[in-house]
Amino acid sequence: MLRDARQMVELGFAAREPRQQSCSAVIGVKLPPLRMTDVKSPSVLVVDDDVETLDIVEFWLKDTGYDVVTCSRFDAARNYLASHSPDALVTDIRLGEFNGLQLALRASEPGRRTAVVVMSAYDDVVSRRDAETVGRFVLKPFDREELLARLSEALSATDGPR
Repeated sequence: MLRDARQMVELGFAAREPRQQSCSAVIGVKLPPLRMTDVKSPSVLVVDDDVETLDIVEFWLKDTGYDVVTCSRFDAARNYLASHSPDALVTDIRLGEFNGLQLALRASEPGRRTAVVVMSAYDDVVSRRDAETVGRFVLKPFDREELLARLSEALSATDGPR
């Protein structure tokens, strides 16, 4: 579980009903008043097979003004990446029998400018090194500020959102 889940409850976060689909698009995110409304919000694909983590990360990113698409299954995320180019990918490294690094490699293929943040509950040297070759790494549990900092760094490294 992420560090400030209690704070989310205090902020009025309510758990959603169980997901009916493996991917859901969130559109029409209202930006905070201090943001320029004519600037396109960065799009982020979030992938994690732990639905609780997926919901929390989605909440944080939407609350910050990102357009968010979530996938709880590797195959759904792979299919999404085949037809879309989000500004950023935030993925867990372990997705059941699959590896989120495969998604990260696809997202960072030549000709694509997708920033990558890889999340993991396991801090092994090989996984961290592999994640850092395609983007940024964040160790679970993490808080909102840490995730947003890694995402911001990754977007800056790819020249920001398109």
